[in-house]
Amino acid sequence: DSQVKNRINAYLYSIASDASKPRGIRAYATYVLALGGHTGAVRNAQNLLAGAAPDFATFLAGAALIRANYAGEGGEAVTRAMNAEVWRENNMPYEFADEACRCGMTLSILSEIMPESPHALKLAEALRRKLRPDDNGWGTTHANAWHTRTLRLCRPYGKRNFAGQTGLFFRENR
Repeated sequence: DSQVKNRINAYLYSIASDASKPRGIRAYATYVLALGGHTGAVRNAQNLLAGAAPDFATFLAGAALIRANYAGEGGEAVTRAMNAEVWRENNMPYEFADEACRCGMTLSILSEIMPESPHALKLAEALRRKLRPDDNGWGTTHANAWHTRTLRLCRPYGKRNFAGQTGLFFRENR
């Protein structure tokens, strides 16, 4: 229903635009707005990136720009964030604060916005290392959901692409 969508967008936009909220929360709201095609996502993402050192919010804001058809600007931000390995941040004030969850979220989003990224293998290996030996997956329902979604998108290790490279590749038909 369009009324519900408008209310959700208004709520997300209020979070994304509130400078008193943590950058990661604002960036996540901005990314979700971009997924829905909200025009305010571009401005919010650009504001988040202005003069900021690479952090997890940089990754999400860059991904939002890519989703909003600003691939050049967004791709640069995502690459900066990936080079800084922002999924390893500690003590972040938001729900996706543990590394296992951020790793799964990052690989899942990266598989959709930059499927040929050289960082995918590093993230997949980190995902594998975070798997708990006590049959509890990655430790939380949130982390398990991101990792399960990511695994659904990934082809297994060892598959060779057309150039003969071995690695992690993403399905063409999602």
